[in-house]
Amino acid sequence: MENQSETRDAHILRSLVKYPLTVDSLFRLSQTFPRPLPSVTATAKVLTRLKNKKETIRAKPCLHDKKNERGAVKSYYYPTSKVRAMIPELSGFAASSPCFRPLSDSCHRHDMAIAEFMVNLEIAIHKNPNLKLIEYMRSGDHRPTIQDREGERAFVPDGTIILEKNGRRQIYFLEWDNSTETLNPRSRKRSNNHWRAKIENYDLLNRQSERDPVLAEFKPRKFKVLVLTRSRERAENIFALARSITNKQFFVIETQAGAFKNPLFFMSS
Repeated sequence: MENQSETRDAHILRSLVKYPLTVDSLFRLSQTFPRPLPSVTATAKVLTRLKNKKETIRAKPCLHDKKNERGAVKSYYYPTSKVRAMIPELSGFAASSPCFRPLSDSCHRHDMAIAEFMVNLEIAIHKNPNLKLIEYMRSGDHRPTIQDREGERAFVPDGTIILEKNGRRQIYFLEWDNSTETLNPRSRKRSNNHWRAKIENYDLLNRQSERDPVLAEFKPRKFKVLVLTRSRERAENIFALARSITNKQFFVIETQAGAFKNPLFFMSS
């Protein structure tokens, strides 16, 4: 019989390849494992053991986090490339994959927020018998390729989510928007250009889906883009900008607060 501890370790390592996780977030996510972790304390002990075991994982302090009563801040954990030799399906990951590196200071808050949303989403999916998370690819692990008049180029979504609903697979690209600046479809501001480029990229990808190996695997080769913003006004601005560029209804836009409250918000759209 397979060692139960080793099986749970494999689930933990697979989870850390997908997301940078704190003790608390891993404990919550473990409720989706066949054998959940029994407590936050037990979760901390398992992570410490894995960290001390041939440097399988590493820990870094969470930036922007408040110190606790002992003057310490929470840490997040991420795997080293050594896990590729431990779990067969991870062998295809390049040693340079973002999941094997600590978060950059400039993207730390952004990436930890995405990880927290994905933990909530996995828990919600686990509770729904009609849904299954097939795969999640972090920013940088999936680069859709498109072609325009300037030639072929790739762009980088904040994440790629592949779900199965009632036996049918669906693809969602994730875009996490932390800006609060008002967008105007007619404005030439830099922030407008940034979002205009994103929307145009997805519009091209929608028409060139056969170029992308992830999309080409599925029929029909359609996808949706989940845009999570900091305010309702910003969400409406981005939706209006998208409508001014394309008539395709593949953008689903929600506030981050709304998405944390209801991670499956996009299933009703």
